[in-house]
Parts: sequence; structure tokens; C-alpha cells
Amino acid sequence: MELGTLLFFAVTLSLDAFSAGFAYGVRQIKIPVLSCIAMLGTSVLIVGISVLCGSAVAHLLPEPLCDRIAGLILLVIGFWWFLRLQKKREPREEGHCRTLVSFRLASLAVVIQIFDEPLRADIDASGEISIRESLFLSLALSVDALGAVFGASLAGLGGILSVVLIGIFQQCFLMLGAFFGRSHTLSWLRLQGPLAACILLCTLGLYKLISGGR
Repeated sequence: MELGTLLFFAVTLSLDAFSAGFAYGVRQIKIPVLSCIAMLGTSVLIVGISVLCGSAVAHLLPEPLCDRIAGLILLVIGFWWFLRLQKKREPREEGHCRTLVSFRLASLAVVIQIFDEPLRADIDASGEISIRESLFLSLALSVDALGAVFGASLAGLGGILSVVLIGIFQQCFLMLGAFFGRSHTLSWLRLQGPLAACILLCTLGLYKLISGGR
């Protein structure tokens, strides 16, 4: 995959992190340096596994077929992200936001809750993302992108460069979102990140689906 396409993809996958960081900035939730380092390491590990799996499958299939499958996967995931975004905009039941407490000791349930609403990463409501909490947050953000990374690796995204770029971009966009989130006049940006990610991912999927093998 060309460097330009790789950068485009890394930015697309990082827009969700921007939205999460923006929410932290609005709520004045701090993300210490050690927590950022822990998130970067976790993200690189998870993305690396997904890239390895996708690359392994790509070696078993013809390149044109891989491109078309990759395009279809990216298109479906982009559409699914869009549907999820619309669901988030719907009013929620009052008791929904308190369900995290009952699952506090269940790691998988915590990740699912954070996946649904990144603000819940601050489990102890301390106003700061601890190293333990940062691991849950990183898992939620990385799991959200696993399918897209696997699909893109089928189309040629692979190697250490792609893994490191995606990890670094996610952390940079998270901190950038937190910075902008402190300005209440920019609150509209929080939903624009995920929406832009949906559009860009669908665009990349359509491109690979149409131009696969050419």
C-alpha cells in the first residue's frame, strides 16, 4: 500500500480517538504521559496482531481478490460505524449510564462499556486516566479498528511502519482532541470525527473495491 494511502488510513482510524479525547477535554479529564505510553504500547500490539493475520491470509489468495475483499470489508465497517453513530445520537434510558458499576470487575464488560462511551474509561471518576484505565481505553479504541486493519492488510497494508503509524496517530489525535475539547465553542467537533471516519473508510473501501487488481 502506498505511503499516502497508509497515512490516509491511519488518520481515518484515529478520528474516533480524536472524538474520545475531545470528550475528555470537555470534562477536564487528564491523560498523564505514562498512560499515553501504555495506550501506545497496547495499540501497537493489537494492531500488529491484526496486520499479521491479514497479511497471512493475503499470501493465500490472489492479489486482485484480496483487494476486492479488503474493499468490501472496509465498506461494510464504514457503514456499520455510521449506523453505530446514529444509534449513539438517539436518546438513552436513564439507567443505561450506570451499568458500568455492576460490571466493574469484569474486564470484558468494562471494555464494551468504554467502546460504547469513551468517557467511562475514567472508572473511578478521579478526573484522570490511570495506567490501568488507559489499557481499557486503548483496548476499546483498538478493537473498534481491528476489522478495518485486517481488511486493509489484505490490500497490502503491512509491516512495522503501518503498525507504528496507526498507534502514534491514535495517541496524537487523542491528545489533540483533548486540547480542542477544552474550548466549549468547538463542541460540535466531537461528532464530526466519527462521521468523517465513516465517510473516509467507505471512500477507501469503494476505491479498493472498484480498482482492485488494477
